Amino acid sequence: VHLPLPMLLEQTRISRLSPEDFRPIFRRERFIVFIRGESGSGKTSLAIQLANWALEVNAGQRLGHHRMLPAFIEAPPNLNSEAGLHSVLAAIQKQVQKLLVNPRDLSLELVQDLLRRQRILVIIDHVSHVSDDLAGLFGRGLDDRSPIKALVLTAQGAEEIFGAAAATVLALPMEADSLAEFLSGYLKQKGKRELFSDREFLEAAVRLSELAGDRNITVLLARIYADLMVASKEFLRTHPIPGNLPDLFLSYLEALNQNVATGSKPDSGTLARLAKAAAWECLKLGFRPGPAKVRDLAAAFSSEPDVLQKLPYCWEKLPLLQSVQSTEPVYRFTSDSLAEYLGALRLIELLGDNEKAWRHCLTNIAGRHGSAGDICSFLLTLRDCCRVKGQESGVPEFVGRELGRLVGTDPTGFEPT
Repeated sequence: VHLPLPMLLEQTRISRLSPEDFRPIFRRERFIVFIRGESGSGKTSLAIQLANWALEVNAGQRLGHHRMLPAFIEAPPNLNSEAGLHSVLAAIQKQVQKLLVNPRDLSLELVQDLLRRQRILVIIDHVSHVSDDLAGLFGRGLDDRSPIKALVLTAQGAEEIFGAAAATVLALPMEADSLAEFLSGYLKQKGKRELFSDREFLEAAVRLSELAGDRNITVLLARIYADLMVASKEFLRTHPIPGNLPDLFLSYLEALNQNVATGSKPDSGTLARLAKAAAWECLKLGFRPGPAKVRDLAAAFSSEPDVLQKLPYCWEKLPLLQSVQSTEPVYRFTSDSLAEYLGALRLIELLGDNEKAWRHCLTNIAGRHGSAGDICSFLLTLRDCCRVKGQESGVPEFVGRELGRLVGTDPTGFEPT
């Protein structure tokens, strides 16, 4: 479900982005569209919409002079060499082959020729950090050393590393006065608006605004809340939608599992344990969501191999994880926000009331904050989780104060649960 949302395109606020807004960019000889914004703000949704517009048959709705094949790829770990460029080109080749009737006809040389003629739109989603290597390969002009002439990137960070070479799109948070309109449009597209009276609908919009508190209301948060509204009606859930964000994400995970019509699915408790552990593996190296190795997750369940066996269920049956092509089994979360909340809950479970472990963790966080990419989103999420789960887990009060200092707030402790 895609709904138009307000965004800043090259510093100009646009209420509803359309092909006309991007056409001048897509008709340049070389271009980068850099979509940035916080977790769950609709970056990936916009990238998919750009891919659809680039592939449009109708010339009046198309972005470029000709149709472009979209190639969604993952950023490889090493981009500072010719091997890095080769791995990117090989990934593009694999993605385009999936769109062809005779994929063997697509040689690497033909891929490079199509890239130079802007017949392929390269989309790299979930770039965890825009590094100098990435800018060197694609940016600072997309010079003649790289055959890639049409590129879309999505990232959380606010780096300006590409300079004038990139057209920057900033995904804006939802405003309170547009929330009701978004929820209505979303539920209508899903064919569920008739489940709610006007009064129920408006009350739900108010509750969502209150639930978000000082956090921005993102597209993902609004969608999750709307999906839980539907689940509460269709499955006759007796307990209300949670009034805090950590429990809201856990309830969403439970609702996803409940929607799967299969007898082999795990119970909600097992799924939550697995998902939280999987999320922390994606976060623990840099406190930003990224790919994780299955073998690293296996170590957390070494005494419970039956739990780990449920991992493929998370990408085969649920819109939770996706398997990443690699030399060994690797996965990542489809949603950064979900990964951050589940990972933060797992971290609280691991550290509990251990003051020494928390001080060591906060020292590592402080070392990463502001130097290796902005991790403010995870810090706010961890603060939220400590407020809600801190007392029952015995988390020391100084943790909340230190997180508040890092994100620019001054919490006095944990809120009662």
